[in-house]
Amino acid sequence: MRMKKRHIYWTVALIVIAIIIVLLSIGYRIDGWKIIKAGNITVTVPHSGSVVYLNNKEYKTTKADNQIVKFRSLPEKEHSIIVAKEGNWPWAKKAVARPNETRSFVVWNLEQTSTMEIIQKGTPEYAENSALISSYKLPTIEAPMYSTDQKMSLYVNNSTVYITWYGDVDSVPELFCEKNRACKRTVPLISLVKKVSGIFFYPNTNDRLIISSEGSVSALEIAETGNQNYQYITLGSNPSSYVIGDTLYIKDGEAMGKVTLK
Repeated sequence: MRMKKRHIYWTVALIVIAIIIVLLSIGYRIDGWKIIKAGNITVTVPHSGSVVYLNNKEYKTTKADNQIVKFRSLPEKEHSIIVAKEGNWPWAKKAVARPNETRSFVVWNLEQTSTMEIIQKGTPEYAENSALISSYKLPTIEAPMYSTDQKMSLYVNNSTVYITWYGDVDSVPELFCEKNRACKRTVPLISLVKKVSGIFFYPNTNDRLIISSEGSVSALEIAETGNQNYQYITLGSNPSSYVIGDTLYIKDGEAMGKVTLK
């Protein structure tokens, strides 16, 4: 009789363990005494030696450039991710882990001190780019600016920056989609509180902008949820800028320099 009871107990225990294993394999996790739905988040980190934090706790230090860091089986709630590297601006994101989904983000950490090459006044390069900067006008709905991959465009109307998506329907960024509602082709991104002298897509990306305004030239993330990362490229009194290829030309007063964007 005792042997029969033990056999029943072991059978029940094995069934429970099997159920738990199945639940874990399909995206659930154990949180205390509860089994809850879970999701995954991945971040692609550009620089080796970057320290990655999850919910304000050190999680991992990357050992290679463009390393993919995976956060598995996260509970369904908002999580804080920070990526820091000495000499670069930190990148931060708040993201909700969604059940049975993997959310992916690409990290970008600009150097805190950009290497700027000075362009001497009186040279052909100075004259050519000074003319381009002087003739620049903010993009409009009739004459928008396109990203390098032609999947996105932007224009400014009444001090508000609007973004339009031209890519595949299956890969529409979250910015264009309201929760549980249909996605839109064009959405407002930000309202410009300062006078802006230039706005461009960051070269070879469609996830951030370059904005030159009073006091600085900066990069701004194109995202609405989970905070928009904002990182300085250079500081100045009243800089104006122009982008050609992967080169950013900056003019502040009579001084001009150029930065190669990576």
